[in-house]
Amino acid sequence: MKRIGLDVNLVSDTKFIFCGGYCALLCQIRVYKKDNLQNDIDKERAIPMNQPVHPDCCKSLFENAYDAIFIIDDLGRIHYANPASCQLLKKTADELIQSSFHDLFAREEVYQTALFFSLIKEVNSRSLMHFKASDGVEIDGEWTSSKFTDKSGAPRILLILRDVSNFIEAQRELKEAEIFATELATHDFLTGLLNRRGFEEFMEHELDRAKRSGKPTGLIMMDIDHFKQINDKFGHTGGDWLLREFATVMSTSIRDYDVFARFAGDEFILLLPETLQGESMMIAERLRLIIESHPIKYSGEHFKITASLGVISVPSSYDGPMEDLIALVDKALYLAKGNRNSVYFQTLDVEVGV
Repeated sequence: MKRIGLDVNLVSDTKFIFCGGYCALLCQIRVYKKDNLQNDIDKERAIPMNQPVHPDCCKSLFENAYDAIFIIDDLGRIHYANPASCQLLKKTADELIQSSFHDLFAREEVYQTALFFSLIKEVNSRSLMHFKASDGVEIDGEWTSSKFTDKSGAPRILLILRDVSNFIEAQRELKEAEIFATELATHDFLTGLLNRRGFEEFMEHELDRAKRSGKPTGLIMMDIDHFKQINDKFGHTGGDWLLREFATVMSTSIRDYDVFARFAGDEFILLLPETLQGESMMIAERLRLIIESHPIKYSGEHFKITASLGVISVPSSYDGPMEDLIALVDKALYLAKGNRNSVYFQTLDVEVGV
């Protein structure tokens, strides 16, 4: 203990008293001068340790408790409700006493009945539950219960309810934040598409699945022709708008199970699961025509854009690094950009222009 000018010591007689479900901790703490320490200790030891608790103690605990406290019988009728319960559920004590256990919960009747039978069967229990206030607002609550008998020997249940709505809401917000953080890590903020990291994670799983299915996978990389000129003319705001428009057009033109992502800058990449080589080439050509024919209107001007697309087909037996496939399809795109508005297909060892 910290010295404060006197030689002091701490002596306490601690008594645990079970009072209607609450454990009252009574401590007597005194500061002693060193000279009188032993005499006072002897006096304290002479005090009986199990003195009866005055009824006012129990009443004070109930009336001033932070948590809502109910006493119910084995039929579910409420016999007592403390002030905290009235404040929490927005009802008067009379209104609560005239209601029942089942009226406390925001659940269907069958569930309430099953819960009540479980409650009266167990000596002690604890659970999370939705409660409802008089204004219909649902409350996330943690309740504990203890069975006891009153002076007449009648069975009673002490039910203590704590509002944990803020804690539950904080957990929900944390979960949403974690999901949002994951979205930011794997999705492109501008277009809402997968980013490179998210795409490569998906591609890795898809290549493993292709090994099991024995079917090839198509891969298409594309970018917008002369995008820099458009960006210079309309500024970054116009360039961003065009990237979003391009992403929307492509996303609505592919199959539900295809995976489309923004790879970098104005480069996009498309994964075609279980797609033969010829099908991949046909899909790439169809997308090129869709882009070419799509009218663009921005800042009062009408114009059209084109795109270059590189295509590869990955056999199910492929067991090399994923990075090599990315490099290969990127090379196919580079060759397609030599002509602009074109598709270039490249096998793993043979190049074929389309």
